[in-house]
Amino acid sequence: MKKLLKLMTALLATIIVFGTVDKASASTELTKGQKGLYYEEYVHIIKETNLKYPDADIGIVPLEDFPEKEWVKPEEFKKIVEDMAVLKFTPVEKTSSLIQPLSSTSATKSVATTINNVSLKITVKGSFTTQLSNGIQKFGSITSLTSSSSKGKWKQTGYTPYLIDGGRTYEIDVTGTFTYNGATKKGNGVTVEFHCSSTGVVS
Repeated sequence: MKKLLKLMTALLATIIVFGTVDKASASTELTKGQKGLYYEEYVHIIKETNLKYPDADIGIVPLEDFPEKEWVKPEEFKKIVEDMAVLKFTPVEKTSSLIQPLSSTSATKSVATTINNVSLKITVKGSFTTQLSNGIQKFGSITSLTSSSSKGKWKQTGYTPYLIDGGRTYEIDVTGTFTYNGATKKGNGVTVEFHCSSTGVVS
């Protein structure tokens, strides 16, 4: 009876130990060595993608700067990079809140895309001056223009405005560097349009 009790105690202890090990291993993050192997795979994926899409200009952040929460399996990283290589933004239909017809006003416009089945938006905020011309408000100039991304990191590098429609519409090409899950893409182009109503409401 004592032998049976000892055997059952030993078995129970073994189950507890293995259960603890399994639980611990399931919650353990990637080791430094595993990260190094993943990063090598990432670099290889980047090279292959740039060969496939010569104009993509995809890069990767340095290993030491790679965000802790953004380590994914190489196959998932490949999907992300493939989507970034052919990245295109489409306008999001949204009207800004009504602005009183003053000489200085602002509005926002957004464009959207999808990377690895994840939707994200880049929002462009413009501040403008308007002026009265023949009884109609038109754009005067751009005071400032900034942009940001809902996911990943977007760094605006410049913009080129085109004043069209008799001074009633600003078509603006915004350029920037986009970083998502450690992969970077330079020279991204985002085009938005701001319209000025006859009473100076910008949307």
